[in-house]
Amino acid sequence: MKIRNTERNHVFADKIENEIPFHSLQGLTLDKNYNFSAGIEAVEYSENETVSLNTIFSFDDWKGKHCLCNELDIPLYLLSYKHKEKTINIYEVEVNGGTVSFYTHSTKNFNDFCSWYAKLKGTIQEKPLYEADSRKSFFDNLIESNGIYWGGNIDGYIVDDDENIRCIIETRLSNRALVNRYDPSRYFKGTYRKKGDYKTWEPLFLLAIRLEIPLFLLTFSRLTTEEKVGFSTLDSMSQDAITFQDDFPQNNILEGVDSLRKEFETKLNLRPPRIIS
Repeated sequence: MKIRNTERNHVFADKIENEIPFHSLQGLTLDKNYNFSAGIEAVEYSENETVSLNTIFSFDDWKGKHCLCNELDIPLYLLSYKHKEKTINIYEVEVNGGTVSFYTHSTKNFNDFCSWYAKLKGTIQEKPLYEADSRKSFFDNLIESNGIYWGGNIDGYIVDDDENIRCIIETRLSNRALVNRYDPSRYFKGTYRKKGDYKTWEPLFLLAIRLEIPLFLLTFSRLTTEEKVGFSTLDSMSQDAITFQDDFPQNNILEGVDSLRKEFETKLNLRPPRIIS
C-alpha cells in the first residue's frame, strides 16, 4: 500500500506533527471560481494486495480531515487504485460518532477520472511539483500526462477538542541553509530556475481568510538534525511579497517541541492574513 504523500521527510518536523499533533490533507482543490471544491486523499495497491480502506489512516486522522472538509462544506474523497487495473475507485468519506464510512462515489476509467478531476481543480497551476519525481504517485503521473496537476495540499492544521480548526500551518524545508538564514519570503517572486510562489500561497491565504484563523509558517533545515524551527505568522500577500505579523522566521528560532507548543498557544488568537489587490 502506498499512500500519496509528496512531502519531504524531516525528523524534527515529523516529531512535531506527532506530538502537537497536527492534521494534514494531501489534496484541497479549488474550482475555476476559486471556491474550495473537495478534500482528497489517495492510495494505490500492488496487484497482489488486498484492498483494506480501514487501515489507511487512523480514526483520529480521518476525523481531522473530515473536520476541515465539513467546515468548508465540501466532500472528502478517497481515491483507490490497484496496479494493472484499468479503473480508479472514488469513495466519499464520512465520519459520524466513532465510525468512518466509505461510500462508493464512482468507478472511472482513466480518461473519465482525469475529466472528473479537472472539474474539481479548475485553477491553473503555474508551478509544477519540483524535485519530486521519486515521490510522485500513480495519480500524479496519470493526470499530468493529461495536462492536469494535482494542486495544493495542507501541510498542517490544528483541531481543538470542540472540533474547531484553530490555525493553518505551512512548512518549508531548506536543503541549502540553516533555519537562522532561511527566509522563504525571499523567493516569493521566483528565481531564474523556478517560478514565484503567489499561486502556491494563495490557497492557504484563502483558506485562513475563509475560516478566520491565523496562518503560520514553520521552517526547517535538512542540513542539521538539531530540533530547531523558524516560526512566523503571515500578515499579508500581494503580487509582490508576503509579509509577517511578527518577525521573519529566521529571527524567531524555537528549540524543541515544547517551545513550539507554547508559541502556538500564545498566537492561536491572532487575526487571519489579508490578500492585498
